[in-house]
Formats: sequence, C-alpha cells, structure tokens
Amino acid sequence: MLNYWSIKCPKTGGLKIPGVLILLLLGTTSIRAQFSPGPLSDAHAHLEGITKCLSCHTFGSNDLAPNCLECHIPIQNRIDEKIGYHGLLEDKSCSKCHLEHAGKKYQLIQWEPDKESFDHKHTGYALTGKHQSIDCEECHQSKNVRTPDILEYDRQHPDADVVSTTFLGLPTACSECHTDVHRNEFPDQTCDNCHGTADWAVVRTTFNHTTQTQYPLVGAHQTLDCGQCHSQKQTPVEGIQVRKFGGLTFDGCLDCHKDYHHGQFDDNCLQCHTMDSFKSPKAGVVDHSKTRFPLVGKHQTVDCLACHQSGDNASPLQFENCTDCHEDHHEGAFRNRTAGFQCDECHSELGFAPPRYTLMQHQKTSFPLTGAHLALPCIMCHEDEAGKSLYFWDAVTCQACHENPHGNQFSRYEKEINWCESCHTTNAWGTLIFDHASTNFPLMGRHGRIACGECHTKQGAFVQYAGISTDCESCHIDIHDGQFKLLDSVNPCQRCHGFETWQIDDFDHDELTRFPLSGQHENVVCEKCHFLEQAGPGKKKRTVRFTPIAHDCQDCHKLGR
Repeated sequence: MLNYWSIKCPKTGGLKIPGVLILLLLGTTSIRAQFSPGPLSDAHAHLEGITKCLSCHTFGSNDLAPNCLECHIPIQNRIDEKIGYHGLLEDKSCSKCHLEHAGKKYQLIQWEPDKESFDHKHTGYALTGKHQSIDCEECHQSKNVRTPDILEYDRQHPDADVVSTTFLGLPTACSECHTDVHRNEFPDQTCDNCHGTADWAVVRTTFNHTTQTQYPLVGAHQTLDCGQCHSQKQTPVEGIQVRKFGGLTFDGCLDCHKDYHHGQFDDNCLQCHTMDSFKSPKAGVVDHSKTRFPLVGKHQTVDCLACHQSGDNASPLQFENCTDCHEDHHEGAFRNRTAGFQCDECHSELGFAPPRYTLMQHQKTSFPLTGAHLALPCIMCHEDEAGKSLYFWDAVTCQACHENPHGNQFSRYEKEINWCESCHTTNAWGTLIFDHASTNFPLMGRHGRIACGECHTKQGAFVQYAGISTDCESCHIDIHDGQFKLLDSVNPCQRCHGFETWQIDDFDHDELTRFPLSGQHENVVCEKCHFLEQAGPGKKKRTVRFTPIAHDCQDCHKLGR
C-alpha cells in the first residue's frame, strides 16, 4: 500500500500525493532543479520546499501560474473595488512586476525604470504641487498606514511586518497626514476646498468670499485684510497659529462697526451709507435744506465729517455764529465794534476771500484810499510781518506802512500827522509836489532846471535835503580866490553874477564899486586895470585882480610923462 503525504492547498485544504512520487522527485539534484527554478525570497521563505509548491502554484496548470491573490487578500480587495494601482491595472498578472525564485535577497517589486520615476497618478492619487518634490518614504511609513484590511492583514501575519513594507493603506485626505491647524472648525469641508498643494497660504488671494461663504464682500470690504474681520486667533498647533474664520455675526453693520451716531438713528446703516465708503452718504439721502442750517455756497462742497465730527467726543453742533465752526482770523479785532461783530458784514458763504467789504465802506474810515493805494491788495496793509491780520493802528500815518527814507532830517515836522504829504502824493512816490520857493533858497534861473540830485546828494545812508548850505561856494568853485569874502554880503557872487549865466553882461561899475567910470575911463577895457596875477606866496592859483584895486591916479598913471 502506498504512503501518501498530504500537501496543504489554499483552495482544497489538502492534496494527497504518493510518497514514492515525492521521493522520486527528490531523488536527484537534476530533478529537483527542474522542479524548482530557484530559492524563494525572504518574504516567501516559509514556503520553501518541494512539498509546498502547491501553496502558490496551481496543480495541473501549464504555466504553473501562482495563486498570489489567495494569500494577498488586500490586493484582491482593491482589484475587486477597482481602486489603487492594482485595481486600475489592465494586465493584472502578478508575475509581470513580482518575480520569484530569484534568490533570497531579491526584491519582489520590479520598478520600471526605477522607483523615483514611478508615475503616482497610476495609483489614482496624482502627486501635485509640493507633493512632487518629497521622497516616497516621507509618506509611505508604517505610522501612516490606516486602511482597516491592511491593518487586519498585518495582525494575521505578525512575522511579516506588513505595515513596514507595504505601499498600500495610506489615506488620501489632507488631514490624515497634515495637522488640522483649524482645530476642526470646518468638519464638513475638505482642505482642498480652500488650499492647494502648491502653496498652502495662496488661499489669501484665491479664496472667493462670495461663492465660498454666506457673506459676499462688497465695496470697501473687498480691500480689507482678512485679519481686520477675522481677528480672533486659534490656539497654536505645533507652533502654527491661524485665525478663527467661522462663528462671526454679520446680520447688521453694527455687528462689526461702531455706532458713531450713538443711537440717534436706527441700526440700518445702509439707509444713508453705502458699502463703498462710510464717510460718503448716499446721494440725496440727507436734505440739508430741511435742517436748521441750509447749506449755502461753499458749505455745499464741504465733507460731512468736517462739521459732523465722529468719535466719542462728538457733541451737538453749534452754528449760531460763524466762529462756532470757523477760526477768527482777525483774532477778536472787531469784537468791540459799536455795531456788533458779524462776519457776514464783510464775508459770505461763497468764500472767505475776496471780502464783501466795499471801497465805499473803506472811504468812510479814517483812512480813505487814494492814488496807488486803490490798486493795492488788502493784505498788503492788513497783515503784519508775522502774517497776522492787522486792522487797527495807533496812528494812521505814512510811517505806519512805509519806511522813512530821510532819516531824522525832518523830525522837527513829525508833530504834523502826515508830514510826508508836504512833498509826496499817493499817486506815486517819485511824483513830488514840493515847492522849493517855500525854502530859504528859491530856485531861480538855471537852478530851476537842474535835477534835484545835483545838489541833494547821498550823505551816508540818506540823501541830504535839510541843512544844505545856500552859499554859492558850497556848490561852485570860487574862481576869485576869496577876493570878495570881505564884502558885507551873504552871497557876494550875486552882486555881479546872475542865475542864467556866469558871464557878466552889464556890470554897473558906478553902482557896485567905489570908483565910478567917467571920462576916458569909460572906454578903457577891463583888463587894463583888472590884470591877471601870477600865483605866488599866499596865492593858490592865478586869478584876475578885482579887489583891492588902488584908486589914486598915480597908481596907474606916471606923472610927468
């Protein structure tokens, strides 16, 4: 009777083969080599031996096709569900990628051309963004294996260390690998609703608040930084801190904005305001003509907040007087007027300048405008050197505005209020009304035709007008070398000379001298008696002798000849 050895078969549970056949198969090395092409890898080492061939191979098969999926149940599950790399393969022949009997240290996975070139999209999970640049082992770790059938398979085969060698069982949800820094604030959403794999923070520019939230951003809200509304922060997770994005109340404007009107109006801000700008109310919403202060002139173009101040210090407006809002640029200069102080006497809402104050009004003041003063801008007189308004003077004199170019020459006349007007007019400073005849030196002859500056020259810082000598010698050279200084006369020159010409056309020798000309003396030329003297001791220059002249006959005539 033959002895049968039993070989366990995954399908039948067992198979009886005559022992003698087994012995024959093992009897020679050549037969054993033909039956087994080589040693199994370490992963299948427990199946080594001729008696265990049918644990993997199908008995009676022409190609001895292995029954890998009889043991590798998780792979079979994915093929059945058509998921993952194996489930999506068209050719599901295991031996195409996994060869056996090639040695104990042989790696069962055949990467073509290599693992780094593997196209992950064939697994049904394409690597995009930053996932493309990380190493396989960063994700494919035993701690990341989460699929129940893989974990169960690992539990059933404790010696195989399945979770450390398999590429299966990894979840595809972001939160399975990445820390949820939002602390489960979005339980019904996945990370890729907002984030991408290229840049986690790009959501700041790509997030569509209109389609992805219940509060579309309109107007000025579109330009706000996220943190201005989402100011509350989550508790940091692994050193990463984000803001809280859910749970905001946005039923009304006052949920976020402060009520600057302090309850004066209802909470429907959009009745007057728009989303574009809180400072600019809707056109036509506020009819100021129905208030106690209708807007006129430039008040119509003033921004509302220029008058209606915002903030905790806002108080009811006072508008009885212009100075309730406007600064008094006159610094109270008109407060004590008998007629009272009202800005609209000179100004209007059309503009502070030019004033409404007329020339006719100015002519009624203590300083009527005449001449060139009529052409001056008001500010030329009504503003001091510091830029402050000036409307009242201690004395309305020329010196109050104009610099005195004459120094102290006319100080004796300053008792007169406007002594400048004795010479000048308001038409032009250079146009003089001065009458030289009113001085002690009336201008006669050629003196009346020469320019003032010929006599009135600059002495120091000022042109000299007062204190000028009226003697001829103060301007003219004494060609007589002092011969007539002994004459009892203020201006002895005028006894002989006139103001039109220096030449003496009709000298009256009888009247002006002590030697009347008579007889033949009348026909004697002047040079016979008045001769040219030579310069000598005590004489500065050569000059004609006029005085003293000897009057005795013998002084000129030689007796007896």
